[in-house]
Amino acid sequence: MKKLYVNAKQQVTITCVHCGGSYTTTVPLHIRGNTPATAKCPCGEAMQVVFEFRQAYRKRTFLQGLLQRHVTDVVGQAAQIRNLSQSGLQLTTRWWRNLHTNDVLSITFILDNPQRSKIDKRIIVKYIDQKVIGATFCPEDQLSYQKEIGFYLMGQQVPRETVAHQTHSAEPVVYGYV
Repeated sequence: MKKLYVNAKQQVTITCVHCGGSYTTTVPLHIRGNTPATAKCPCGEAMQVVFEFRQAYRKRTFLQGLLQRHVTDVVGQAAQIRNLSQSGLQLTTRWWRNLHTNDVLSITFILDNPQRSKIDKRIIVKYIDQKVIGATFCPEDQLSYQKEIGFYLMGQQVPRETVAHQTHSAEPVVYGYV
């Protein structure tokens, strides 16, 4: 089952697993996230998909970072960034018992891109589930490193063009629940 990300205009780009053609279509209003659906390509093949309704694409990562209380900590705590988006991240740390929702922290990590971009941002803790912490970037920090993170996220999203890549002019059909 293929996961597809729906944009703010309720549109999704579907790449056929059979012919390789790419299609952009509007997701019917009755379909909600994490519900299996069937998409039918103009080439005639059908595929099972799940739609993800997120504000920003989230990339799974295995990045090591350093987590600090914004004002009080001199020494940081180790953290592993599990996923990253333009608006926030999810991380794990052994230090989770000392944290609370709405805490402001600093996170420093290096992207595993060719440039090895160093990211240093302030985050707001949104949820804590044992060692797993979800956080958003502070509003005043939203624009810092936006370009670096954006290119990093797109690096895994942009499909390679191949000789076998086909584009059909007809719209795909998205059916309801499976």
